[in-house]
Amino acid sequence: MENKPPAARMDLQEESSHIGPSMRMKGDIAASGSLAIAGQFEGNIDIPKRELTVADGAKVTANIRASSVRISGKLNGEVQGIERVELTGTADMTGKLQTREIRVEEGAVFRGQVDIITDRE
Repeated sequence: MENKPPAARMDLQEESSHIGPSMRMKGDIAASGSLAIAGQFEGNIDIPKRELTVADGAKVTANIRASSVRISGKLNGEVQGIERVELTGTADMTGKLQTREIRVEEGAVFRGQVDIITDRE
C-alpha cells in the first residue's frame, strides 16, 4: 500500500481562492471552492456551494451567486446569497440582494432592493 505525503493530498472542502489587494480582474468565475476578493473585480461569480468574501477596501462590480456572501468592501450588482448575506460595518453596496437570511451591521451602507427567500418559494 502506497502512502502519499500530506502535501500530495488535496481536501476539496478546504479549497479556496484569493484575489489580492493589488489585483484587478475582469471576467467570469465559476468554482467549487470559496473565494475572497481584496482587490478589484468586474464580471460574474458563480460559487453556489461555497462562500464569497468581499474584503474591506475591495471594489467589486458583479452578478454573484454563492451559498453565503460577506461584504465588507464596495459592491455594485446583484447578489444571490442562497443561505445568507452579511453586510459588515464597512460595507457599501448598491444593487439587489436575494437571500434566506440577511445581517446588516451598524455603519453598513445599502442602496437597493432586498428579496427574502422563503421555503415556500
